[in-house]
Amino acid sequence: MKKNLDEVSFMRPILIVLVVLYHAMAIHTGNWDLPEGTPQIGAYAAVGRIAYMFMLEAFVFMSGYVWAFQREQRGAEPFGVLVKKKSYRLLVPCYLFGILYALLFERATPLMENVVRVFTGIGHLWFLVMLFVCFVALWALLKWIPKTRWWGIFLLFTMLALFSSYPQSFRLSNIMYYPLYFFFGYVMYSNREHMMSRTNVGKVLSAWIVFLVLYAGLSYVRGRFMEQADEGDLLEMLKKGCRLCYTIAGVMAFYITSVWVVSKIKLPKWYIDVGAMCFGVYIFQQFILQFLYYHTSLPVLSNPYLLPWEAFTVSLAGSLLLTWLIRKTNLGRKIL
Repeated sequence: MKKNLDEVSFMRPILIVLVVLYHAMAIHTGNWDLPEGTPQIGAYAAVGRIAYMFMLEAFVFMSGYVWAFQREQRGAEPFGVLVKKKSYRLLVPCYLFGILYALLFERATPLMENVVRVFTGIGHLWFLVMLFVCFVALWALLKWIPKTRWWGIFLLFTMLALFSSYPQSFRLSNIMYYPLYFFFGYVMYSNREHMMSRTNVGKVLSAWIVFLVLYAGLSYVRGRFMEQADEGDLLEMLKKGCRLCYTIAGVMAFYITSVWVVSKIKLPKWYIDVGAMCFGVYIFQQFILQFLYYHTSLPVLSNPYLLPWEAFTVSLAGSLLLTWLIRKTNLGRKIL
């Protein structure tokens, strides 16, 4: 019985490095406040945007892909078993670390507002709540919709993604946007053997060219419409539609590359082991970055051009170390 998907093992460390890099550059992209006295550096905003291009979508794709593999190996779990297992794996860490995040960094926020934010995924932990919803929603749809009508699931998730800009409360926009990529990964697993046997360097290069052309072209179109059109429903759908097109192409290019790489080389054990710690790294990296940027004198003492790279290095190394230490315990292995 297969126990490891080499293409996923290849993808994980790359994606988690991109997550940490994006968050390290978030002070320049406008997503986080600049530390006092730190100048805005446009090049680092570009680095952050490049790291973000399809990174989260690829993570969600990978989760659906792995779930399809698990269902093939073990069969479909009863709904109650799935909810219990995914609650323990996703919601328990989300709420445990969410409470800690609120106590450390959000003490000035009103209590009830913090309660709601923790429940829906405070800070970066929204990703765990969203993944939980993906598992539950797709389980229900697969239960009641036959495989011959899976196009209906794609249509439903595509429409939800297109309209995901509108709900502003309870992280509903994220919950609506990402299930499409989860289902995309789930379906792509059924084509794994075909991809493993047919992928070559020419297809890899072609996939990246398609992605880059779509990204450049659709980003230009989106920018032109934002300049000329009034804010409204049509503009929001256009922006989201552009993003859907180029992110799906990017995820596909990254996946094809991963399949091709693992067909040519054997991944070293240390690389696979690092990938196994990515869940913990995701949780801890933002804690460390928030502490470094807003609760230490590092921004004052450091050269502003070196600051994001120093924060990135410390956050990545510190997250790996914390995850490795915590996973030494029985409880740590269960939640991380």
